[in-house]
Amino acid sequence: MKIASLNDYRADIDGLRAVAVLAVLAYHAFPECIPGGFVGVDVFFVISGFLITRIIVKNLESNNFSFADFYTRRIRRIFPALICVLSAALMAGWFLFLPQQYKQLGKHVVGGAAFLSNVFLWREAGYFDSAFETKPLLHLWSLGIEEQFYILWPLTVRFFWSRARALPLVTLLIILVSFMVNVLFVNSHPNFVFYLPFSRFWELSLGSALALNRGEIFSKKNHEGFSNLISLAGLGLIFVGIFAFHGNGYPGWRGLGPALGTLMVVGSGDKAWINRWLLSRKVMVWVGLISYPLYLWHWVILSFGHILNPHLGSSTILLALVVSFVLAWVTYKFIELPLRFSKQRRLTIQVLCGLMVCVFAAGLTCYESDGFPQRVPEKIRKFSLIKAADFHWEEQVRSGGCHIYDPLLIRNSDECIEKARPLIMLWGDSYAAGLYPGLRELQKQNHFGIAQLTSAACPPILDIHFTGHRSNCDDINLQILGRLKEINPDVVLMNTTWNASDYHMSHDIYFSQLRKTLALVKGELPHSRIMILGPVPMWEAPIQDCMVRYYAAHQVEMPERTRFCVRENNEKIEDEVKGLAAHMGIEFVSLLEPLCDIQGCLMRVGPDWQQLESIDGGHITAATSEYLMEKVMPQILGKPQNGK
Repeated sequence: MKIASLNDYRADIDGLRAVAVLAVLAYHAFPECIPGGFVGVDVFFVISGFLITRIIVKNLESNNFSFADFYTRRIRRIFPALICVLSAALMAGWFLFLPQQYKQLGKHVVGGAAFLSNVFLWREAGYFDSAFETKPLLHLWSLGIEEQFYILWPLTVRFFWSRARALPLVTLLIILVSFMVNVLFVNSHPNFVFYLPFSRFWELSLGSALALNRGEIFSKKNHEGFSNLISLAGLGLIFVGIFAFHGNGYPGWRGLGPALGTLMVVGSGDKAWINRWLLSRKVMVWVGLISYPLYLWHWVILSFGHILNPHLGSSTILLALVVSFVLAWVTYKFIELPLRFSKQRRLTIQVLCGLMVCVFAAGLTCYESDGFPQRVPEKIRKFSLIKAADFHWEEQVRSGGCHIYDPLLIRNSDECIEKARPLIMLWGDSYAAGLYPGLRELQKQNHFGIAQLTSAACPPILDIHFTGHRSNCDDINLQILGRLKEINPDVVLMNTTWNASDYHMSHDIYFSQLRKTLALVKGELPHSRIMILGPVPMWEAPIQDCMVRYYAAHQVEMPERTRFCVRENNEKIEDEVKGLAAHMGIEFVSLLEPLCDIQGCLMRVGPDWQQLESIDGGHITAATSEYLMEKVMPQILGKPQNGK
């Protein structure tokens, strides 16, 4: 199989790497401003596929290809910076993490050293997974996918090399199958699609296909304007993704934009105007050259910064990025380059492999020893070991029964509607469902019935349309409204986070539809008391993780009340919902007031204050539900307010 010769080095590709890594850094540092900066990873994937295939092709054409030589090059390129970052994370975690978090870090070090981070993170991902800011090695998922591709792809190219027609067809087949897996499962199994290679190989294979097709398919001597236009359009597609995309349901079809954009820029050749005058600038090339260690260092620095202070200011974040650049340059200049181009090749490989085995063993030891619990006081250690699963939350809120996922179940939900009067109806999402244990406990001292019709990720707002697995929310809420008219409850309690951003929605649309819903419910239920229950306190991370951060920053136990780690917009959201309720003559009950005061919010409740306030930084525990309902029940069962 004969492929036209390919240039050894293109400065514009390093410039494109700079665009990719800067997008990722900006997204991790200021996600509100750069909502789609994560597409930089897609750009990296296409570039990596192109460059790695170009190396393989060049060696095969000269009959000089060797698997041993190929993987030796990969070790010298990948291992130096990765060993430094994994070691630094382990050392920092010793001082900053509680045992459970340090144990998890040990597991992530093992995953990083074995290039299985994406698999480990996929297995961890879930509704109550710990906050991403507390995972300093979270970003290594992409490195895992690349290295898994590097294991399989050289074998594929070598096997089909002598079959000239087969290799392009096999490459096309990989692209199509992988892309369809991505599209078909991105909504039903988003973590699978995001983390695993089966749905990501199409991006690396796109770059490989470009290398197999002469590399500069849009660059022609007599059509310079065409290549300029293609390059400009390709960069435009990348920037559309950076500034317009969000992470929900990604990559899916949207992943095509950045991937094809990268293909267009690289395929336009280094003579295209954008490539020559922008991407080949010295500063862009310099950032591209250090992009690998910069990618590795930046999230470790930012993550530990968030652990020490959940409310990092812009100046501190910028300082963290500066430190990341300095560490990346030092790593590249004094560690990566000397080892990568050392004349002692065999010794270098032996040393690097030995060091990586040591890092792997250190991570495994950390995991097997449960994060060395003797490092921290026993009381703090006890709280840090609590996991979301320990609360049996789904069982307590009757998930799958009265906490409903299928709108068809609402018509047959008589077991969720008690006969006793007065009847209190609970309507909302999983945050509303969390109030059920408290209502149930209060029935022991008060005579009332409970009707629970709640649904995960579906706020009690009509005519709001979501994509993905919660696309049936409007149908569910319409069915619930129908049941409300049938049972005519004495009190309707409506609850959710009341935060439009939790549902990736426009603030104006969210509150416009809430206003319409409240007006409709008032009209349909003229004899019922409609009550809005305000939001519960939202935390920057699960309270267990907040304890980790507080102890790391202060080396003392977290107090019962604190403003540390509490989201700053809690009061703002409550005030807005309370104002809307007052405007519409609907009763409002604050759930913040019983839990928060000027000193901060309760992080523990229950007997002797030994029960955590929430299980994941938002969803309240049964103990908190009981505490809250006891505080607000006089208002719920008392005389109507707001002129009702």
